[in-house]
Amino acid sequence: MAILDKLPYAAGASWCPESGCLLDTRKALIEEIMDWIRGASASGGAEILCLTGVAGSGKTAIAHTVARRCHEEGILASSFFFNREFEERNRPDKLLSTMARDLARYPDICNHLSAVLEADQSLAIASLSRQFTPLVVEPCRRHAFDKPTAFVLDALDE
Repeated sequence: MAILDKLPYAAGASWCPESGCLLDTRKALIEEIMDWIRGASASGGAEILCLTGVAGSGKTAIAHTVARRCHEEGILASSFFFNREFEERNRPDKLLSTMARDLARYPDICNHLSAVLEADQSLAIASLSRQFTPLVVEPCRRHAFDKPTAFVLDALDE
């Protein structure tokens, strides 16, 4: 729907297969994370896994690999990889609008977001605090996901 085009989208912020872990590395950790994601719906609520480590320890490669695996399993709602080297991905202002546009792949979420933006077009460029609930939380609450759904965010501190 054309109204969704008003939501800014951070080109290149999604996962990239070339940025993932080398073949047969980090297998145990990645499988542990994937098992956690697959089991997350059992709790009935949103859950957050925060992968921490020192700079250069491979967190971004792990995140790209997890995002790829989630995509392959059809459970990736959105991914966003901050990167200070790219202007589009160095600021948080496009994070939630990018996530919302990714969520719009689900037809009922697309319809909901279109109605929300028709009612208040200023949300497309509003502050993150104004965007979070109407563009991400409410669409996820209203949609009946048939399996766990993951959002992968990397380098939030950049």
